[in-house]
Amino acid sequence: MQRSSWSAPESKRTPSFATGTDPAAAKSKAAAKRNSFPRQLLISTNREKILSLGHQWIGKDPCSGTKNQQAVESMSNLNFLALLTGINTTARLYKQLVSMGPSSFDNPSMESKDVIFMDDYSSSILRSCATTTVAHVLVGLGLAKLFKGQQFKGWPLYTYWHSIFHTGFVLPLFLSFFAVTIKDPKRWLEGDNKRQSDELGAEQWVQTTNIGFQVAITILSFRKVIKSPALMLHHVITILGCLALLHPRHCAGYGASFTAFTEFGSTFHNIMSLEGGKTTRLLRVVTDILTRGGGLFLIGSEFPIARSRGLPLYLQVWSWLGGLAWFGINAQWTVQVCVGLLKKRKLKT
Repeated sequence: MQRSSWSAPESKRTPSFATGTDPAAAKSKAAAKRNSFPRQLLISTNREKILSLGHQWIGKDPCSGTKNQQAVESMSNLNFLALLTGINTTARLYKQLVSMGPSSFDNPSMESKDVIFMDDYSSSILRSCATTTVAHVLVGLGLAKLFKGQQFKGWPLYTYWHSIFHTGFVLPLFLSFFAVTIKDPKRWLEGDNKRQSDELGAEQWVQTTNIGFQVAITILSFRKVIKSPALMLHHVITILGCLALLHPRHCAGYGASFTAFTEFGSTFHNIMSLEGGKTTRLLRVVTDILTRGGGLFLIGSEFPIARSRGLPLYLQVWSWLGGLAWFGINAQWTVQVCVGLLKKRKLKT
């Protein structure tokens, strides 16, 4: 699989268990990983410790610094604890599930290098999800301040623009990047038969960015989201779907294309909600058909390859159940828009 420029150079993409490295340096690196924020959050079960780790990490973030501290102060401790506890629980579950590949069933005493790889890969995913969640929380808080409490159809106005920013700007940037840098589309879509590095490339960042967005908007508008079962179910399915596509047996290129392309289609839902005219609703229907149909084609093309690589049975089942649930929810919304167009009435969305 062609590496994106966002990933480390090939010469540095050596797994931590590779031979021929300096033992002292390897030991030092392992100790640093054990003491890192994502590793500590991964193994923590005490709520007070989780909250303390979160505040420590936010305060030490060299990239955002005081901005991240302001974000924490702007949220209640309850919301912040819910955010970190959710990341903690999801990461612990994912770490166990990602290790349940065929090799662990056939050989319960998996090679130590495989265990280390899975552990490091899970920590990289956790770190990326935490980073993108905080980034989207900051974006949401900035937009909330910009729109100063304005409401639209019972929702804060900034939530619509936050979604448009993510699905209509951030994810298309990933697609544009892939389109410019990919030289062998087939090889990129299928990716490596067996992942060798615990470092994440742009393909994995597509998934973690989408997870971070879903978590952030749920935290920022928790009381509103929890009252909408369909929206809550959509967020849960999306997060679980992205986590599933991060499994090493899945095809990274297919997964990134599916997530970025289908989420791009959601942009027009928010545009339709803000505009509400016949043209925008018609545009919503057309983009839904294209992106949802294209998404089904991508997943259908990827599934046989992932299965042949030894994708765990539970993820094979999820590919069908989760895919059907995702398609069903989106199809229901599309049908509602079509009914509104046919009856020539303004649809409540």
